[in-house]
Amino acid sequence: MDYTFDPTIPIESAPTPPSSWYTDPGVFAAEKRQVFEKAWIAVGRSDQLSTPGSYFTGNLVGNPYLVLRDEAGDLRAMHNVCRHHAAVVAQESGRACELVCPYHGWTYHLNGRLKRAPRMGKMSDFNVQ
Repeated sequence: MDYTFDPTIPIESAPTPPSSWYTDPGVFAAEKRQVFEKAWIAVGRSDQLSTPGSYFTGNLVGNPYLVLRDEAGDLRAMHNVCRHHAAVVAQESGRACELVCPYHGWTYHLNGRLKRAPRMGKMSDFNVQ
């Protein structure tokens, strides 16, 4: 069956999409590009983060994310990876005063800015900012 979405058909009369829409990797790739990468996706509620430092994590179509309330009380959402080694910097949910990569110890402020990068030594042209 060649299925084309027609928004004018009443839901009661609309045909069921073909099973390939749920199993085909190409359809999933297109859905990731057209839906998950182009739209805001609700992942939680602000009341889950009642105090500065509170956070929760998740994974959306292969992208680990972190949602937290920073030191100023602002809500922030970001990729849950270290910019150096791409290791996850927060697990599940909890409270933190900073985010630390378990691999090399790169440490981030709760607003996502790099705070320090231990063991980088006197590398030329390295900027923490």
